Amino acid sequence: MVIDVFAMAFSKLAMVIDVFAMAFSKLAMVIDVFARVFSKLAMVIDVFARVFSKPAMVIDVFARAFSKLAMVIDVFARVFLNPGF
Repeated sequence: MVIDVFAMAFSKLAMVIDVFAMAFSKLAMVIDVFARVFSKLAMVIDVFARVFSKPAMVIDVFARAFSKLAMVIDVFARVFLNPGF
């Protein structure tokens, strides 16, 4: 009789633990889905970063070239517009 009561109590406890295990399993699946989605999003952002970094490098090269050209023009302007000559 006492053993039956303990057996039923442990059976109920096992069912409760099983419910928690299923709940955490579902939660783990949801977290896995979010992780996959954010992983794909990170890959998309990485692709955009790589795509936009190429034009940025080209623009940087042009900016440096025009900066050098501006320095050369500035030197010529100072030499030819200097009233000391």
